[in-house]
Amino acid sequence: MMSCREVYGFLDEFLESRLDDLTKVAFAAHLLLCPACRNYLATYRATLLAAREAEWADCPPTEIPEELIAAILASRTAAVQNAGDHQC
Repeated sequence: MMSCREVYGFLDEFLESRLDDLTKVAFAAHLLLCPACRNYLATYRATLLAAREAEWADCPPTEIPEELIAAILASRTAAVQNAGDHQC
């Protein structure tokens, strides 16, 4: 039978469905008998989900307001024109 330590070592492979059939059966059998590992797996899944959600929360909006684009382009145009006026 698989130990708790072995279960911890296979968590990523299990969640990504990369376990071979024999290991998958041993993993599932251990989970049936071990409430601590079932709880750990649930917590691990929740942590991964929270990390993914936090990562996406920091992403900029998919649509950029037209006013912002216009302001950036106007600023760049003005900077280029001012650079041309300034000669060293």
